[in-house]
Order: sequence, then C-alpha cells, then structure tokens
Amino acid sequence: RWFGDEAAGTARLLAPDGGLVGFGHSMGGAALLMAAHRDPALFDRLVLFEPVVMEPPTAPIDPDEVPLVVGARRRRRRFASTDEAYDNYSGKPPMSLMTPEALRAYVEWGFRRTASGDVELRCDPEFESDTFAASWSNGVWDLLPGVDVPTVVVSGAVVEAGPSSASSLIAGRLPHAELVVLEHQTHFGPFSHPDEVAALIAG
Repeated sequence: RWFGDEAAGTARLLAPDGGLVGFGHSMGGAALLMAAHRDPALFDRLVLFEPVVMEPPTAPIDPDEVPLVVGARRRRRRFASTDEAYDNYSGKPPMSLMTPEALRAYVEWGFRRTASGDVELRCDPEFESDTFAASWSNGVWDLLPGVDVPTVVVSGAVVEAGPSSASSLIAGRLPHAELVVLEHQTHFGPFSHPDEVAALIAG
C-alpha cells in the first residue's frame, strides 16, 4: 500500500487538478493501479507495462520457486564503479537488451556511492525480492474492478511465471482496459524499445 500512497501523493504534487497520463512498469504499474483506485480523478489514462499484479493463489506459494523473487534476491549489489556495473550488465541478458542510454541512466541513478568508494544498489535486493513475493497478497488484484480509469495494459511476449502471464487477466478485470501484446519485446520493453513504448503513452 505504501507504493500506492507514494504514487498518489506524487500525482497530486504534479497535477493537483488531475488529468495526468500515468505510465507504470512492473511494480510501478501496480502502484499506479492502487493510486487510481483511491483517486481516479488524478488520471485521464493509464498505460501499464506488465504490472506486477497476481491472482491470489489457491495454495501457498514457495518464494524460492518463483523466478522473479529468486532473481531479485541473487542480484549483485556492489560494484567498484558505475562503469564496472555498466560493463557487467551490458554483457548479459536481460539488461543487455536495454539501449545504451537506458542502461547508463540505470547505473547512474540506481546506484549510490558508499563510504568505501564503491557503488551499491539503492534498492536492496532483499527488499526487492520481498516486494515481489508479496505480490500475491498485496490486495491489488481485488482492486482491479474498481479502477475507473481508461487503461492500456501492455505485455511483451508471454512468459510462463513472468509478469506477462498475468497481463491479459489484469486487462480482463479492469472495467475500461485494452490489452496490447508486443511479441518482440520482453519485460524490459520500456528500456529496449523506448520510442515504441513512448508512442503508446502518447496515444
């Protein structure tokens, strides 16, 4: 719920009279859904790229069996410099799919310098992992029918157990939604195809 509070608060600061077009990727998409449910007047339209919103499971889920959760937990948190981080990410997927400009922005703004002179991720991998693990119990799935804002749900190629696998279900539960599937993209579509995604946002 904190994510929704932050998104709504930021939206009010940017446009006290509403009228925003909100774009959210991954957990950012879930945060915007929470914000729009609380105050739909903030937004004229939402564009959500593979929002992390999961249908509540019928049986307990072992986080250690969820690739998104495990991958976040294993994320390397420190590098000697942002240049080393850039070189590391640019050489292997999925971040190698990002444009050079997007990847450079990620390492410049996603890391902070430590007292020892190296750099570390601003978002602790354990926090990120726990956030993903809570996606099945954060209540957003139940909010979807009450989000009274025109919404475009965007998905890359559908991958089992990935956020893309829920995109069509999310669009189906939203009262004013359309689904756009971009088969040539992945969950990192906003960073690998920024111009194409920007065109969707522009409408």
